[in-house]
Formats: sequence, structure tokens, C-alpha cells
Amino acid sequence: MTKSSWITDGIARLGEVLNAAGSLQYGRLSQSKDKPFAHRFSDLIPRAKEENQWFSQENTQYALLAYGEMLKQAREAFSGGKDQLRGTMAIIPSGLFPFDGLEDIALSLLSGYKVQIKQRSKNDLLIPAAIETLQSIYPGFGERIQIEKGAIRGFDKILSRMPQTKNHQWQKYFGKYAGELRGWPSTTGIITGKETLNQLEEIANGILRYFKQSPDNITKLHVPSGYSLKMMDEAFVPFEREMKQHTQWFNNYEYQKSLAILNSDQYHDNGFVLFKHNSSTRSPAGVVHIESYAHTGELESHVLNDHPGLCGSVVSVKDQPFCPVISPARLLKPGWNNRRILHTLKKINE
Repeated sequence: MTKSSWITDGIARLGEVLNAAGSLQYGRLSQSKDKPFAHRFSDLIPRAKEENQWFSQENTQYALLAYGEMLKQAREAFSGGKDQLRGTMAIIPSGLFPFDGLEDIALSLLSGYKVQIKQRSKNDLLIPAAIETLQSIYPGFGERIQIEKGAIRGFDKILSRMPQTKNHQWQKYFGKYAGELRGWPSTTGIITGKETLNQLEEIANGILRYFKQSPDNITKLHVPSGYSLKMMDEAFVPFEREMKQHTQWFNNYEYQKSLAILNSDQYHDNGFVLFKHNSSTRSPAGVVHIESYAHTGELESHVLNDHPGLCGSVVSVKDQPFCPVISPARLLKPGWNNRRILHTLKKINE
């Protein structure tokens, strides 16, 4: 193994471990060299939920498989991690869903940076476990990764998603650094009325996975005029138990339903999600906004109004003539060719 390939190989091995841990949870792992590491992550799942109620067992299992699948392909995506150090990258994960920030860590390491990670108080199990696994596989990562619970300092670039309510403060303190300070984008979906049940289930997953805590979650749907929202009810059934048993989600849903009744708002209720007619792309937990369109021209107008300047966060099972779309099957599965990840990689290397 050449000196420059241990970084890529380490990232790929971590992906194999995460994937094995996800497979272990579903009873699909029998014999594997990664089984001891996998058991460690499996044991962390209930503890992560105790620490942060948004980190449900189902969501952490999903994240293990999704991030594992991405990272284990690092050998094909990168010819080798850059051996020469280029500086230090500060990374501040949002901590809102399992393994958030892991792709930034991987991209920075593969690009030749040391990483300094600001750890969130309610997300201090999964990311540290991933880092410790990397260091167990290749001790050289010990010199490249630092987890900081206090103030971060002495870095050259930064990767972070700014809190929705603190954009001004973050720009003030971190705006002078190169890298990427991301806003909180909206993701909308298009219903054509011709989706199969499986496709609607994928859209439901895009809405409810991570309890809408991810910036990639669908927060609004464009539906054809006259479309019966009951057509989607069956697709949401696989999530019913999880959403009804999650205290924060269900309390939000019931609160939003009470407001809708008081305000005489138009809505559809499936028992744990409220589909409310509203043109805003920002919808609270427990709610998905709905906007109707009569024809393609009106759909185009609505979508471009949602995403002025950049139409890159639109989910549809059908290609649209006015903007690129993301398949619902790929929405919450990060990949090296993902547009957002390619944009981050460009910012890292500028």
C-alpha cells in the first residue's frame, strides 16, 4: 500500500464498518471481519437515542447504511487521499440527525486537511465512535483529527451549516474564513399523480426520515389540482408507529392540527402528519405544506419561486423541463457524485 492511499483506504474501511453495523441491526450480518466494530455501533444506538430523542433506532440504522454505502466507495471515487497537509479544516456539524458532518470530515481528510470538529452536546457518541474506529484502523488518523468540546481556534477553513436563527452571528464570526458556511435550503417535491405505491413510499421516506431534521427532507409538495391527498395515505403507513410513538413529533403534529382547526385552515390529516395548503417552503415538524398546480407552466412558476436562482432541491419521479430533479430513491442517500457534495468539495479545494 502506498503512503498516499491509507487515507482513502481508511475512509472506505470505515464505510464497510458502518454498513456492517447497519446490516447487523437488520440481522443480515453473519461472518465479517468488521463484526467487532459493528457491534460497537450497534450498542451505541439505544444510548444515542437516550441522549437525543430525534436519534431514533430506525433513523440511526438508516444513517449507518446510507453513510456506510457512500464511504465504502471512497476507493473508486478517489485515487488516494492527499498525503501532504494543506492546513486545518474546522467542521461544525448541526447535530440534528445521526452522523451529520461525517461527509464533511471524510471530504476534508481526503483533500489533505487535518480536521477540528466542534462536538455538539447532544451528539457526542456517534461521530466520536466513527473517529475512534478510523484511528483503530489506521493510527495515523490520530494526528489528523481533533474533537473539540470547547472553542475552536487555529483553523484555516471551515465547513458548517449555519443555524436558521443565527445566520448573522455566524457570518460575523466565521465569514472571514474560506470554506463553506451553508444556509438552510428547502427541498420540495413534485407529485405528478402517476406515482406507484413504491415511489410514494420513497417520497414519504424523504419527508419523514430523520423527523424532517435534515436539510434534504421534503418540506413541501406540489400536487396536481384535484389530486386527492388520500392517495398518499397508504405510502405513509410504514412510518405510523414510529411517528405516533415519538413524543416530540406527535406533540408538534397535534399542536399544529389544533392551530389549523382554530384558523379554519384547509388540510388533510392522516393521523400523524398534517398536509396543509400553504405556499411556504418552510413547514414545522408534524406538517407538510401543499401547493396545487393546474398545468406545467403553473408548476414551473411555483417551483422557480420556491428556488430562485438555483433549482437544485426539487424531488420528482419524472424529469422536468425547467429544472434538474432528484430521484426520491436517492434523496437521503449521500454519494460522491451528489451535487451538494461536489459543491462542498469545490469549496474545500478553492
